[in-house]
Amino acid sequence: MRLADHFFYSDAREGEVFLFDAEEARHATRTLRLRPGDGLRWVDGVGGRYGGTLVSSDRAGMHVRAETVDVEPRPAPRELLVGVPHDATRLEWLVEKSVELGATRITLVRSGRVERTRHRMPRLRAKALAAMKQSGRAYLPEIRELDFDEVRDRPDASLRIVAHCHTDRPRATLLDLLRERGGEPSSLEGGVALLIGPEGDFTADEVAAAAAAGWLEATLGASRLRTETAALAALAVVGAAALDHG
Repeated sequence: MRLADHFFYSDAREGEVFLFDAEEARHATRTLRLRPGDGLRWVDGVGGRYGGTLVSSDRAGMHVRAETVDVEPRPAPRELLVGVPHDATRLEWLVEKSVELGATRITLVRSGRVERTRHRMPRLRAKALAAMKQSGRAYLPEIRELDFDEVRDRPDASLRIVAHCHTDRPRATLLDLLRERGGEPSSLEGGVALLIGPEGDFTADEVAAAAAAGWLEATLGASRLRTETAALAALAVVGAAALDHG
């Protein structure tokens, strides 16, 4: 029996049999040339990792019998709240790489400097799904879109950090903030929320409002980064800090 070196995705099942959509079936049978009796591995997006055997396939999809299952604990919350880039291609790339770097939720923030944007939420979710499979993760992050005022007061994580470029305000480096707070009761296990501004950054009033609501102010260094670069750099720093903390 062959075992595909690839993670598939399905959250639809009938008893021990999982149902996969036409795209997953096409990749399995045409690209990887799997046949009934061959083995597959897949995730369900909510922590389940499965192994099983391909039973049948057609143009509508495929049926796979689950034979092994391992359920992962849900990871500590790691939310990226980011000003929406104007360019749809850059936004899709940002979503894809954020999932690979461990974001558990991606919130697109509409703020004072975010102009009307063009993006399709189903396409962004498809990018997130592909990134989850590619990186071997078992949880599919939620993607949502909210106004700045909605996210400012949300207590979804114990450690909330806003990174900005306003040099007239007191800021610590992101790494120093994470190291300083890592040993406290409200440590990284309580979740981290990273608030990253849009092109042109948050306005001074928005930064002040976030700070007044309890967000810690951080800098990502002397260079002025694009929105998507700043977001991914911040996620990478959090990931490294989590490894040190663990």
